[in-house]
Amino acid sequence: MTGDGEDKQAGTRLDLTTPDESDELNELLKPKREPSTEGDQGFTPLNPPKLVTTKDPEEMAKAVRHLTEK
Repeated sequence: MTGDGEDKQAGTRLDLTTPDESDELNELLKPKREPSTEGDQGFTPLNPPKLVTTKDPEEMAKAVRHLTEK
């Protein structure tokens, strides 16, 4: 052991250098448009089917009874 304090700092510093990838990251951030065979329609939102609700209390009671049966 040396008395100058180097043993206490052994392994406490790590010097790393990563490669510069800023050009690759910038390329990933640029929007890429692929040619479409159907023409460019742009954004089309989904059109899910509508939920059907019933106002018949008897039918709702049957559904609740069915769900609570074990």
